[in-house]
Amino acid sequence: RSGFRDAHQARGLSVPDENVLAPGYSKGKVEACMQARFSTPEEHLQGLFVNSTISLEGVVRWLAQLGLTGTEQPPMGCFDWDPFVYLLGHDIDMVQQNVPAMLEAVFSIIDAGEARQQLVEIPPLLIGSREHL
Repeated sequence: RSGFRDAHQARGLSVPDENVLAPGYSKGKVEACMQARFSTPEEHLQGLFVNSTISLEGVVRWLAQLGLTGTEQPPMGCFDWDPFVYLLGHDIDMVQQNVPAMLEAVFSIIDAGEARQQLVEIPPLLIGSREHL
C-alpha cells in the first residue's frame, strides 16, 4: 500500500484511506469488500486500479451485479497481466512484468561476477486493452 501512496504523493496527489481496499487475494473477499464500501449504486466510481487478476475476478463480478459493464464500466487498470482477461470483453488496461529485461539484468549481474547487493528497477509494461482488439 505504501508504494501506491508514495507514487501518488510524488505527483502531488493524495489517496483517501477509504479508497484503498486491501481485503486480500480472495475473489469472494474482494467482491464482499466492494459491496460494503460502495453500498449505494449512486456512488460514482471515477476508476478502479486492482492489484491482481485474482482480485480482478471479484471486482468484475461485483461490477456485473450492478450492471456496470460495457460502456457503463468505470475506467479500470490492473497491476497484473493475464492474456485471458481480454477475452472477458472488458476494457481493462494491464501492467505486465518486463521478463526479458529482468532476465537480461540478472544475467548481466551474473556475467559481471557482482556479489554486492544492489537494487535494479525494471519498469513494467503498460498493456492497453485496445491493443488486443
